[in-house]
Amino acid sequence: METKTAPDNVQELQCGKSGFKGRVALHELLLGTDRMKRMIQAKAKTEEMLKAAMEDGMTTLVQDGIMKAIQGHTTYKEVKAVAIK
Repeated sequence: METKTAPDNVQELQCGKSGFKGRVALHELLLGTDRMKRMIQAKAKTEEMLKAAMEDGMTTLVQDGIMKAIQGHTTYKEVKAVAIK
């Protein structure tokens, strides 16, 4: 069985040697659920709100970037440069 890994260099996305062709957006959306609204009103800690958001199904910017790197739309190096502190 063959294992698929994320590419180091996405050839299809490159335009000659000038960089990537086009742009790929990374998305992160925090839904204003009743739970989240209560946490904001209670001035909950950021870590607690992030945990609650992820429990409610939020995909983080980094997670979205990694998924797009695995799909071949970008590289992990590019995701790391824009989304990882």
